[in-house]
Amino acid sequence: MKHFLIAIVLAFSFLKSHAQVGNLSMFCESISWQISSITALNTIPQLGITSQVQQIGPGSLANRTLLFAETQKGNNGFGVNYYGDFFDMTFQHALQGHYSRKLQLNDDMSLAFGTSLGAYLYQGTFGTITEREGYGIYQVATAIKYKNLLVAYSLGRKAWRNVGFSQNIYATHRVKLSQDFFLDPLFHLFWVTQQPYLQTGLRLSWKDWVDVGLIYQSENGTNLTFGLNLFKNIRLGYAVVGLNPNLFTQYSQEFLIIWRPGSSKG
Repeated sequence: MKHFLIAIVLAFSFLKSHAQVGNLSMFCESISWQISSITALNTIPQLGITSQVQQIGPGSLANRTLLFAETQKGNNGFGVNYYGDFFDMTFQHALQGHYSRKLQLNDDMSLAFGTSLGAYLYQGTFGTITEREGYGIYQVATAIKYKNLLVAYSLGRKAWRNVGFSQNIYATHRVKLSQDFFLDPLFHLFWVTQQPYLQTGLRLSWKDWVDVGLIYQSENGTNLTFGLNLFKNIRLGYAVVGLNPNLFTQYSQEFLIIWRPGSSKG
């Protein structure tokens, strides 16, 4: 009975602090899940998966997985995302499709608009009680790119339990430090039912082959990320999430693999 009560407390704590904020430390790799307009601004199709594994209390594991597929045709961007969140006897699934359109303003500047539509399903079992919820999710978004600066914004209802509305602001700017080294500042501020969350950090790349990043999340603390581009079009990523662990997280790891057909470096 004692272990059962502990599991219930951990489950509700997890649902409150974790499941409502479905973000990953390597968020910049698959930001179309949050902001659909960015897909049309990309130049390379990609198919990938990100998976985060957390230990929530003794003997309890949580998994958060994001699948994403994106492609471009002319000035149009198309994509599909699947999001899953699994913890003991609670399951969350979301599937969305998104479309975006790019407007080339001049040689250096482009503007994009996007929208997404999908469905969300939640099921949680606590003892003899089973809860189920399902509803539609949607989003509208815009983005502007000027040379190496990208700024984007979105609003809508996304796939987190009990969330009625969310907003996202995302920005990044590639800085060339030398012939071989590049620095990417990353910024993502989002609101979930008027509660703000922040992700920000730096990623240092060498020849666009190897990179290391330090990311701060208001939810999980400081994260260390690593990236490696292989075989011209395969990208691998790994992150240690929460270098300063919170109350329930003993460890957390994140894995990424992306296939980018047509890429010359990954």
